[in-house]
Amino acid sequence: MRFASIPTSLLCTSFSLLFLLLTLPSLIRSAATSSDKATHEGLRKLTAANFTLTDQGAWLIEFFSPNCIHCKRFGATWSELSQNKDYLRTQYPQAPFTLAQVDCLAQWDLCKEQGVTFLPRLTIYQDGKQNADEYKGDRNYPEISAYIDRFAKQYRESKGVKDVDMFAAVVNKVRVADGVVEASTASTTRAALEAAASANATPASEAVGSSNTTTTTTTTATATASSASITTVTPMIEEVLPSGPNPKGELISYGPTGPISTKEQLASWLSKSSGQGPTFVKFFAPWCPHCKAMAAAFKSLSESLKGRVNALEIDCEANRSLCSSYDIGGYPVLRLYVQGNAREYNGGRSHDAMLKWVLKAVSSSGLKPVVTSTELAGLAKENQVMFLYLHSPGTPAEEIQAVERASEVLFGRQAPIYVSSEAELLARYESWLVQDKAVSVPAESGLLVFKQDSATEPVAVLNPSTLRTSDGAGQAVYTEEAKSSIARFLSQEQYASVTELTAANFEQVVRNQQEALVFLAALSDTHHGSRQASTPAEAIALKDSEIAALRSTALAWRSKHALNAQRQVIFAWIDADRWKSPLKKLYGIDARFAPKAVLVEGNKLQYYELDGLEQGVSGGYGQQWISESVFASVEKVVRGEGLAKSSTSFFRKSVRAGENYMNTLMHVCVQHPLVAFAFVATVIGALFYYLGRTRGGGGARDGLPFYSKVSTVKAD
Repeated sequence: MRFASIPTSLLCTSFSLLFLLLTLPSLIRSAATSSDKATHEGLRKLTAANFTLTDQGAWLIEFFSPNCIHCKRFGATWSELSQNKDYLRTQYPQAPFTLAQVDCLAQWDLCKEQGVTFLPRLTIYQDGKQNADEYKGDRNYPEISAYIDRFAKQYRESKGVKDVDMFAAVVNKVRVADGVVEASTASTTRAALEAAASANATPASEAVGSSNTTTTTTTTATATASSASITTVTPMIEEVLPSGPNPKGELISYGPTGPISTKEQLASWLSKSSGQGPTFVKFFAPWCPHCKAMAAAFKSLSESLKGRVNALEIDCEANRSLCSSYDIGGYPVLRLYVQGNAREYNGGRSHDAMLKWVLKAVSSSGLKPVVTSTELAGLAKENQVMFLYLHSPGTPAEEIQAVERASEVLFGRQAPIYVSSEAELLARYESWLVQDKAVSVPAESGLLVFKQDSATEPVAVLNPSTLRTSDGAGQAVYTEEAKSSIARFLSQEQYASVTELTAANFEQVVRNQQEALVFLAALSDTHHGSRQASTPAEAIALKDSEIAALRSTALAWRSKHALNAQRQVIFAWIDADRWKSPLKKLYGIDARFAPKAVLVEGNKLQYYELDGLEQGVSGGYGQQWISESVFASVEKVVRGEGLAKSSTSFFRKSVRAGENYMNTLMHVCVQHPLVAFAFVATVIGALFYYLGRTRGGGGARDGLPFYSKVSTVKAD
């Protein structure tokens, strides 16, 4: 009874103080550890006290938090980058490029001062000034490495610092007593290093003899050089070029002076059997302003694609017939050719945007082998969507070829397809495979779809063996219709449960080939209904919860409605802050009222407003902004009963209507040339008849009507 008489406020205060006393030591210890050490050895840690170090040189700084999940995933890549790129700091003291990091958990004020709104964030600083173009690509090693090399080279050029010959740097460490490297010494040292480099390929007995010979030669050469006292510059070592396409990182120009000078050579280069590897082609015209604007970025891209993808440019002003044969109607046109297949690029024309798309497109083309469950799980985390064609060794070659042929529909997309016949994977996913008993050796196979960064269980399965037919001899046959069914399955399932819309994939998703509707959610970092974020961390949490709610809604639609729906529905979200102007013009969405969603029919340039969306965010960090009540509006549109709104202005609608009318007229003329000729002749004849009547008899019959009428008017 006495305990009950204690005021509630006093109890709450006491428990709060007790909790604070218990957790304070760990918080202090965590903060101390966080602020004192970098995440790994060899990486500089910046704080508010030493951030002025960025006033000298170029820096790439990672703003992170030890508690951030994305930061932890990125940690291994950042560690490898910081170690491999340290030579950019040590070899260029006049223009150093340094990698460092800032712990925003311990240095919150500093991160806020630098405008950090999300983690991890990679930002370039040059002589104390923050670069406006922060890194926005994928957080993988190849893309960030190319990004670092490009900025480091630009910084060296701005300082007038030449690239260091790495071999010469090694030779400079080998000094004679007077501190001068003589020509013969440098040459001999080069020979010794080259011999050492090839030691792994030399038998042990030969290596010993070679070593003795090299030592004797080096001693003799040094003595000779010292007596002559001749000093020269060490010659450049021949670069070891990478194998594969674009070995020199150069931009190829189509024409008589390049390796591709004729139409036939170009067709052979881009064909499936050329062996030249993937090629990214720019069709341009010298007078085109957009072509001029992206010229430097495309040339820089050719350097970043060294050893991976060829970069080719074709001047369509000088080669009009060639460009016409490739259906080039405007400039610039960017296409990626892999194994004879072409995919057009419609994204941003900056270096980073093109590099990201090309690398992803090349990596996702063709069937790639996978061996173990561990490898498959790692691939699932790297890809929002991936396919696995799993088949036993007895599967007919015709089925494998049919799947490989159908997989061409994924070229240039973001969903890779893997193949395996490993016993471990066959046993793990056996319940999703179908056995083909029609073949002499019973075989089982299945085309599995994995989404949501998990390979635990496929979200959809197609069994190609159910599509086969047999010829007279009992051999497996896959008709064009069967291959089209496989391709249609791949095409429909290539989208993630929830896809983020960017400039690179907007056309692909919104104006998709499947004529699918797009459930488009506009999400903001700043606006969250009735709730406002006070810190960047809270803003990230709010937005993540909104995406999670959208994903739950998408999964509910897939499990309960998608199977019986007449049309496919793709769920996607877009950054309302970055794309606020297009969202307002196209779909009437005001970023200030985010989160907001509409149903888009991109190929018809129209959209539908949805009911069942909460205007205010309530509870659970905004997880209630959307619910299954919105499905009633979606189903209404799927049935063709929704009220559509145009996503174009009145002027654009008029132009589009005129264009459609002219296209229809041209189509009719082509299909019925005689009728079209008769119609045109009739119109021309009527026009001449009218002009003849007007010019001929009007004046004689009326007797100067103008003058007669004017004569009746009284003057003032």
